[in-house]
Amino acid sequence: MAKHVSRHDLLGGAVLVAGLIIPVILYFALGAFWAYDVKTWFLTGQMAYEHGLFSPYSLQAGMSSEFPGGYYNYPMPWLLFCYAAYAAKQAFSLDIAQWMYLVRLPELVFTLASALLLHFWLRPRIGERGAALAAFAFTVFPGIANVVFGPIIGYFDPIPVFFSLFALVLFERKRLDWAALSLGLGAAFKYYPLLMLPVFLLSLKRKEDAVKFATLAVLTLLIVSMPPLVFDAGAYIKASTFISDWAGSTSLYRLAYSALGWDTHLWFGKAVPPGVDLSLLPIVSAASTLILLAAVLLAYAAFYRRKLPLNDGILLVMLALLGFWRFAEHNHALWAFPFAAAVLFTSKRLRPFAAIWLLAVFLMSLPYVLLVPDWFEPASAMLVPLASIAFYVAIAWSGRSAGTLKKK
Repeated sequence: MAKHVSRHDLLGGAVLVAGLIIPVILYFALGAFWAYDVKTWFLTGQMAYEHGLFSPYSLQAGMSSEFPGGYYNYPMPWLLFCYAAYAAKQAFSLDIAQWMYLVRLPELVFTLASALLLHFWLRPRIGERGAALAAFAFTVFPGIANVVFGPIIGYFDPIPVFFSLFALVLFERKRLDWAALSLGLGAAFKYYPLLMLPVFLLSLKRKEDAVKFATLAVLTLLIVSMPPLVFDAGAYIKASTFISDWAGSTSLYRLAYSALGWDTHLWFGKAVPPGVDLSLLPIVSAASTLILLAAVLLAYAAFYRRKLPLNDGILLVMLALLGFWRFAEHNHALWAFPFAAAVLFTSKRLRPFAAIWLLAVFLMSLPYVLLVPDWFEPASAMLVPLASIAFYVAIAWSGRSAGTLKKK
């Protein structure tokens, strides 16, 4: 006897399909759009192809306070793809538009894969319609109204987001080795998933399991990082820490930098103006680092002492970054998005904070898609760290979220 398909299931399926189709349409419509990050990937691939695979790190490490851009300060996997994409351009005589479609393809693929994984993860807990809405929100909400959508701007954040979420799914299914490997792969693209590692370790009851999990996750990252470290450790480390004194566009420190007369990116691409006093920079950098460290440690403590669900613990750490990190940028909101969506659909007590956070992410994006007054961009950008801090406090002091992520 055929299983009855409810109207909710049909509606959910339609919403899910729409959420997958819209990014594909945007990819084909805007895939040849020239953006700064795409230019960076082009110059990075060209540099690696013509001067050696690790040359972008050496160039980045040697840059002074005045330089033209085209830098690369990420771990090796995306560098390999930039190299491969440029090599394909040369081998097959691709024009620049064809190359731009190629370099954006992984971002599209992992955006869709992350949405499907989010749907797969949530469906047993909140049903077809809720899971489909969460997946739709992941692809379309950041896609149309936010610059975090990779296939338009060129960010590759959907890749570490996928591996981070996949690590959580595997962990819940007791596939600990594969979960550790997935988390390490996520950190191999961008380092931030490493901050999730203690949350996983605190969830393990046996010390042996925790040691093995940490070893596999860190070893995965080290194996990927080893080639550039062996080639030129100094250049790799300096390139990786190049932005250590910058402030992000969606960071509260943007206001502090502005008050001190500093550019958030410290005059990236142009000379430091004469007469600017940067004597306070080491103090501001040290203080902001200590504040972030305290927020992350408190997130671990709240997760462990209040016996929060694993998803809430991971979200706490991501919200600490978005609320207290000096270099928080627009695209970083995607890091917390799957975990925030889960709370939105599963926790009545925390739903208002999740909704406010999602609204802040939406408003942050409006200057990029609408003609709005000049004052609106900094005002809307500040909503994200403020909403993140409020959400962070609500989770940390809420106690165990009622029924969060338990299967029906």
